Amino acid sequence: NLGRALMRSGDFEGSRAVFQKMLEQHAHSPLALVGLAQLALRQDKGQGKSQGKIDSAESLLQQARAQNPKALDPRLMLVSLHLRSGDRAGALELSREAARIAPDAPGVLRALGTALLENGQVDEALAAFQRLAKMIPGSADAQFRLALAQERKGDATAMAASLRAVLAIQPSHMLAKVGLGKFELAHGDANKGLALGNEVVKQYPTAMPGHLLVGEASIRLNKVEQGLRALRKAHEITPITMTMVRLHDALLVTGNAEGAG
Repeated sequence: NLGRALMRSGDFEGSRAVFQKMLEQHAHSPLALVGLAQLALRQDKGQGKSQGKIDSAESLLQQARAQNPKALDPRLMLVSLHLRSGDRAGALELSREAARIAPDAPGVLRALGTALLENGQVDEALAAFQRLAKMIPGSADAQFRLALAQERKGDATAMAASLRAVLAIQPSHMLAKVGLGKFELAHGDANKGLALGNEVVKQYPTAMPGHLLVGEASIRLNKVEQGLRALRKAHEITPITMTMVRLHDALLVTGNAEGAG
């Protein structure tokens, strides 16, 4: 579609003109309404999305939804918007509506599973992601979402198997490596955890999770200086309460009470 191609190239005004022309020809075109909604969210990207832009996008998507009872795109985009705004119940209602239209569409299963998980309905979410992973076994995203549901279910062994499946498809998947590294740490293999953490740091040196994993694995292996250095780096990159607490705890455990204070 020309409108979307222009949007991808950064020509927002050209894209808008194409979508407006489509609406003149087809008053309730879901493609045009969804395209205009995407424009509302993408313009000035990087400067933060104002509430006005989000409201404008939602209005366009609701119009597309109302006028096109079988159109999936507006419903799936609305699921994402509702999840971002914290309206978990609204997201679930919309995802179930999409599932009634196309129960076997991968995008629908992805949205449904995500909304179910956000609403704490873990068993249903797990079933949705199992169907998705079976439907598209070569998708790292599907396998990763399944791993998230398995983690919430408390099935660490199944989660680790799914994370390994993710890495078999996409070896550079950062969160899968970090998740698998945490699993190895929790199950007593700090060396594997450290190896995975080092891989993440090498691939993503400016991302916090790899440094945090290296720090925790190193402390477990009594590599104190290396561990503290990695934990300090994690907190430097992402100075939040969690990284501060991990560093503080490590300082206490390694006998650096003065540094922890």
